[in-house]
Amino acid sequence: IVFINPDSGTDIIVAEREVNKPLVVEEEREATRGYYTVYDEALEETLFLAGQALEEQVVNEEGELLSFSDTVDKMEIIDEEGAFYASAVVKGIDIVNATLVNGRASVQYTMDEDMVTDADRVVFENAIQLAALDFQASKVELVNDTLEEHVIYSLIEE
Repeated sequence: IVFINPDSGTDIIVAEREVNKPLVVEEEREATRGYYTVYDEALEETLFLAGQALEEQVVNEEGELLSFSDTVDKMEIIDEEGAFYASAVVKGIDIVNATLVNGRASVQYTMDEDMVTDADRVVFENAIQLAALDFQASKVELVNDTLEEHVIYSLIEE
């Protein structure tokens, strides 16, 4: 699996665990709550933490696992007050719509260009890619209404 940043960089660290062998996505599906971030000053990089591992709520009020849409919406919220980690959906990014149809995830959003940096946007887009993989999406479409940009990332080789 390769994550691609808008500047064509391919580096990403997933802090849930060390990955030193091929990862089979189908074997990874469990309850999910998306991904959160923590900035590692020593590495000078943002690390991604799985919401489930952080004990964020992974079911709805009926006790059912969250859908992709619900997961993306919940990624804006941190259940634990004073948590050491942060939302990958920074203030200034607003999710308009999130869907998953036939293995294709789509997230439409707006952003306040005065508040959201390019780095914030890359982190957000990488977190959405990770969340989409948890739902076995083969592609993710990101629609930025503010910049009128439409990008499709292939997540799994077909």
